[in-house]
Amino acid sequence: ELSQYSRQDYWDSSYRDGTYNESYDWFFGWKPSGAKDNGGMLELLTQAGVNSSSAILHIGCGNSQISEGLWQDGFVNVTHLDISEVVIQQMSAKLNFTNHTFVVGDITDLVFDAGTFDVILDKGALDAVFSAGKRAARKAIQEIARVLRPRNGLYIMVSYAEPSRRLVDLESAHLPLSRVATEGESRLLTCNSRPVSNNSRARHHAYICRRLAFTPGHSDGAREEL
Repeated sequence: ELSQYSRQDYWDSSYRDGTYNESYDWFFGWKPSGAKDNGGMLELLTQAGVNSSSAILHIGCGNSQISEGLWQDGFVNVTHLDISEVVIQQMSAKLNFTNHTFVVGDITDLVFDAGTFDVILDKGALDAVFSAGKRAARKAIQEIARVLRPRNGLYIMVSYAEPSRRLVDLESAHLPLSRVATEGESRLLTCNSRPVSNNSRARHHAYICRRLAFTPGHSDGAREEL
């Protein structure tokens, strides 16, 4: 069942029993591994203008090679977050030679202060939350926007979802489920997207989103900055 991907117990069990081996990457890894590879997360960071001093949150990090790739290419201010305590313990031990931070957490209820990060990286994490329903996913998007720095904060995501399905939620997560942002109305995030796979059976898309400085009409007192 698809909803298993949103459950902590599924991920703990899978990382404990080796379902995802020592390393597993959804979509692609840090750098292209061959002529047929569709690129990597480093390419997306470069295109977005992310620099090595940026405060980065890597959500749904799993045991991806991206974590070590970030360190090897000079990104030192990185926090890796996953809902699975098992994989966070594994990755913290594996990368104990870095100064990166590893945190167990839920992206629908992030523990960080508002405006903490310059960049958030996501390769399939929001897709997993969407498998639990749109309400949970929109809460996650609100949290992602909240912990990004206003104006210049970037959310870089790779997803199975086409823009026709995903953009409305990225832009309108601050509104009731029955509403979408209309022309002239503030968006929670403004996003550009492009396909990053030519495989018609497993097409995926990259989204580079910028957090707006302020979204009027958000009634949650704890998140008024949105």
